[in-house]
Amino acid sequence: MSAITSGITKKRKKSDAKPQSQLNKCLNEKRRRTQENLYIDELAELISATDMSSGKTDKCQILQKTVDQIRNRCTERHAKVGSRSETRICLSQGNE
Repeated sequence: MSAITSGITKKRKKSDAKPQSQLNKCLNEKRRRTQENLYIDELAELISATDMSSGKTDKCQILQKTVDQIRNRCTERHAKVGSRSETRICLSQGNE
């Protein structure tokens, strides 16, 4: 009697164990996220306290404040030199 005529179908058992390559990918991704979070935390510490709102800020806010400060410092530096073309170059480099 075939499985189709008897109404009983056999299903493969899924293995609970992940292959080693999948485990390595998971571990590598976890390490990458951990490292990324450490750098984000470091950036948050480097941003002055007056620029950060009270409470927990998200990664996007930290990155935005960091970019804003870099742009401001770049503009200030080039304003002292007096070269407008250098200021535009400095600010446009982040947009490439």
